[in-house]
Amino acid sequence: MTIKDLGIYTRPVLFDTKSCDYPYGLLGSCFGIEYENEYLIITAQHVLDNFENKNILVPYILGSDTFLPINIIHELSYSSEIDDTDKFDLAIIHIEKKKLNKDFIKTSFYKIDNSLLEATSYTEFIIYGFPSKINGIDYEEKKVNAQRMIIEAINITKSPYTYCYSLETAEDTKEYLNGLSGSPVFGLKKVNSQINYCFVGMMIREKYFISARWIYHVIKTSNKSLEEERVTPASI
Repeated sequence: MTIKDLGIYTRPVLFDTKSCDYPYGLLGSCFGIEYENEYLIITAQHVLDNFENKNILVPYILGSDTFLPINIIHELSYSSEIDDTDKFDLAIIHIEKKKLNKDFIKTSFYKIDNSLLEATSYTEFIIYGFPSKINGIDYEEKKVNAQRMIIEAINITKSPYTYCYSLETAEDTKEYLNGLSGSPVFGLKKVNSQINYCFVGMMIREKYFISARWIYHVIKTSNKSLEEERVTPASI
């Protein structure tokens, strides 16, 4: 897989506008994760703010006119007394496998497990997402522009907040950081002329992202909670 191929994991987050002229609007970026044979869409929680879950839409892949069957949207809650809130800016959208159709592409979901490395294990990075500057509604054409962009980054450092990091991008790409919340961050390493890559985090705002290890922990915990909810006294 080449660097450009990593874009297959990313998708725009859309919403149903209930308008005949502009049926969909663009909220931001998201990406697909496979965990223990479950398919999930990951994005920043604030991307979904002020919209009802039933109006959230995620295409099978970029350019698809059909949408993934959303089952549950899991968001994190925390005490109002907590100051370190960045790591809670995470939403996990569970896909209903039984309703997936022929447009489903398994390889468009990044398989995640506990072998994830810390972001600081890498020196080069890329972000794949849908910047606000080149995305939105084209009112003349009456359509939503959803253009995926790749941005290179370096100089990963830990932020003051737990499970969070900051990164640096070239000066001419800083204007594209707005709208990348929910985009995946991949670390890159060159080994024998080959490029190895690993998912290391998700953008939450400007130059900040949360750790893939934290996301893995939340996914693991949320899946366990959902399984426990499905267990009834009669089935124990």
